[in-house]
Amino acid sequence: MGDVRWRTLSLAAVLLTLMSAPVDSSFGAMSIDLGSQFLKVGLVKPGVPMEIVLNKESQRKTPNVLSIRNGERLFGDAAQGLAVRYPASVYGHLLDLVAKHIDHPSVKVFRQRFPHLAVEKHINESSVVFPIGDTTYPVETLLAMILTNVREFTEAFAEMSIRDVVISLPAYFTQAERLVIEKAAEIAKLNLLQLLNDGTAAALNYGVFRRKEITEKPQRLLIYDMGAAKTIATLVEYKLAKAKYGKEPKVTVLGVGFDRTLGGLEMTLRLRDLLVTKFNEHYKTKKAITTSEKAMAKLFKEAERLKQVLSANPDHYAQIESVHEDIDMRVHVTREEFNKLIDDLIETSGFACGSSSENRRADFGPIGLSFSPLPTSLYVENVILKVDQVVLMGAGTRVPRVQEELQKFICGLILAPPVEEYSTTLIAVQLCFSKELGRFLNTDEAIAMGALFQAAHLSKGFKVKPFGVEELVIFPVQVNFISKQKQENGEVIEKPITRQLFQFKSKYPTTKKTITFTSYTDDFSFDLNYSGLKHFNEQQIKEFDSLVSHLNKVSISGVAKALAEKYKPEQTEFVGVKVAFQLDLSGILRIEKAEALALVLAGRDGGGANGLLSSITKTITGFFSSKTEEGEPTESDDKKEEDAVETKNGTSTDATKEKSTIPEVSKVTLKIKQMYTTAHLMSKQDVAGAKKILEQFEKRERHARERAAAENELEGYAFEVSQLLEEEEYVKHSTEEERNKLTELVKSIRSWLEDETTPDTKTSEFTKRHVALQTLLRPIKKRVEEVKTLGPALNNLESMLNSSRIMVKMGGDDEKSLFNKSDADAFGKKLDKLATWLTEKKEAQAKRKPNEDPALTTSEVTAKSYTSRAIYEHFVNHDPLNLL
Repeated sequence: MGDVRWRTLSLAAVLLTLMSAPVDSSFGAMSIDLGSQFLKVGLVKPGVPMEIVLNKESQRKTPNVLSIRNGERLFGDAAQGLAVRYPASVYGHLLDLVAKHIDHPSVKVFRQRFPHLAVEKHINESSVVFPIGDTTYPVETLLAMILTNVREFTEAFAEMSIRDVVISLPAYFTQAERLVIEKAAEIAKLNLLQLLNDGTAAALNYGVFRRKEITEKPQRLLIYDMGAAKTIATLVEYKLAKAKYGKEPKVTVLGVGFDRTLGGLEMTLRLRDLLVTKFNEHYKTKKAITTSEKAMAKLFKEAERLKQVLSANPDHYAQIESVHEDIDMRVHVTREEFNKLIDDLIETSGFACGSSSENRRADFGPIGLSFSPLPTSLYVENVILKVDQVVLMGAGTRVPRVQEELQKFICGLILAPPVEEYSTTLIAVQLCFSKELGRFLNTDEAIAMGALFQAAHLSKGFKVKPFGVEELVIFPVQVNFISKQKQENGEVIEKPITRQLFQFKSKYPTTKKTITFTSYTDDFSFDLNYSGLKHFNEQQIKEFDSLVSHLNKVSISGVAKALAEKYKPEQTEFVGVKVAFQLDLSGILRIEKAEALALVLAGRDGGGANGLLSSITKTITGFFSSKTEEGEPTESDDKKEEDAVETKNGTSTDATKEKSTIPEVSKVTLKIKQMYTTAHLMSKQDVAGAKKILEQFEKRERHARERAAAENELEGYAFEVSQLLEEEEYVKHSTEEERNKLTELVKSIRSWLEDETTPDTKTSEFTKRHVALQTLLRPIKKRVEEVKTLGPALNNLESMLNSSRIMVKMGGDDEKSLFNKSDADAFGKKLDKLATWLTEKKEAQAKRKPNEDPALTTSEVTAKSYTSRAIYEHFVNHDPLNLL
């Protein structure tokens, strides 16, 4: 408990140091650690340091599941609570299905793990949908529902609107997968600032807390994260780097290794299957337990609990009441049995080195360790990198067997004798990792907090001390197109061209890169593909499947139209089509723009092939296109492009003449169309349709909440009235007829609530009966309240009358009176009139029975008191009384 409190105080202290006053109090930002099994959400808002959001159940982490049943949605803990009763209506682990077709290996694994969930092929055949009732819901729409719920409970926690968000996701997500998450955020009405890799977010969280420890000397951290559905190792480096205003700390990702099938979920499923085996050994049933969805859901829930218990105890009893056919199961399970279940997972996960030379080459060769969950770049370009710290994250690393094998590997205890040229590497790894495994990060919240710092940095409402982030490109991208060269004889020769755009192990976000296509004078297209994926092993390539077979096809249109309408051959020279690319903060490849470029010589009717125009044209043409071949990528700088039209020699004595001969660069923006052939990406119409679905759900749920509130209020009020009718003071102040009417109405309402209401009963029906009950009770309730409030009000008024009379008498006793005699007389008359009114009202009230409406009410007395006080103040201040 003390450790948690210390961390909380430390976090507040760090944020007070890092964050300055917000620019606008209306700004807030959030982060979402989008895990397969759980969500963690961070929040930063004006005047409050970064913190983890508590959900509606006041929990710091939320199950990443939703249920849809009978048109009603539930999220998080509420949805998970239905998993045993209605397993076919609860949807989780949706990240595994993002941007994948029905035959994708990940979808096959999902269907094998969760056979009770119906998954169907989307109409576009490149993604999957869930049939629920009469409607089919794409994965993106379900994810958007979850993100919307996250936004709503975050806004409730923050008590303000929140839109800016940074979402963390696995580093191995491809372009298509990232774009799907981006669309889901758009549907959820979130302003996505960045998609940040999990390991990078955790590394950022580590660096922010140790900002003062970062120097120009590189420090390297290996983060090993075994979550529910995947295992990722991230190698990062911290050091001070040159920035705009001096030197600032920066974290750079040097390597990423992953296994997208290894995680706690697989262990839980195997433990569940062990419970099935033990159940069959101890109990006899009419039907196999595997045929019951509810029974298997109960076993899965118990297996999850058992896995956690066995991490701390050598053995335990698994117990489930009425697991199947009214049988109460109780079986003994040991940690040794559990370890045997996951032996093959440990062996194939990259913890151990194989004994063959080939395995060593795969694991420790120059391309790094990206084949296993240990990262690329432990050995990069024949340079051995020293790792200063190793930290474990994720629930899977709490399993003792996992810790044991990791410790052995890190310490080099299971390395076979070194062989051939890799001996130095093996020894170096052994020496560099002779340290204990660390748990100095809050493993549950490090990713959310790191992403939150980035959200504060990117949001307009906050200023934080700079902390640079450089991600690693593990999916290199190339451009493929056909170059068309026209020969002197008119023949066109087509030549396939490949250009590397973003190379493996380069960093992003990148500067803008441009490619100039010089051989096209009409509309054309080119392909973007992944290239050089040899750093992945066969299993990883197989798991990616079609996601890495082709990125997208890009069509550029409007070239011929631009040439025909904008450019005249006698005054311009067409340079080519320039297309700008960028790998942004989210690791998404953006095509920023496409432009047709031509050189225009102002002030001349024509331009020959010779002279100044020719010289300048050649210079600028060389600037826009490759120095060697068409399509060579170049770093883009728009200002340089404009400056390129200046002549090299500016010594002409005729400035006007020189100015008239300097050609201008004419640009025409072209249309860009992208087509993803291997994954479905939602169009604007798809996004609008998904938003409409969510709005319909929200409208129904809002009406359902209003109806439920009206029903609860009516039921509660009916009970309250029945209790009041038994209280002595309410009996005393009501007639028998009034009590009978109320009693009958209460009975009628209760009968109606029990027998006649349905889920389709309108809210107005509850409200109507509530109002009728209030109308009957109101006069009785008023009489009871008048008894309590009238007495103090009368005392206040009578006290004011007596004080006022004394004041008038004191002010007129001698010749030097305090008040004018006429004013005193007028004030005295008003006091007499008020006293007469009060006496008459009190006499009338005395004649009324307790169950009759009062002749004198508190509101009347209070009004008279207010008027009398105003008259008194005017009298004392010598104001004319006729003003009242």
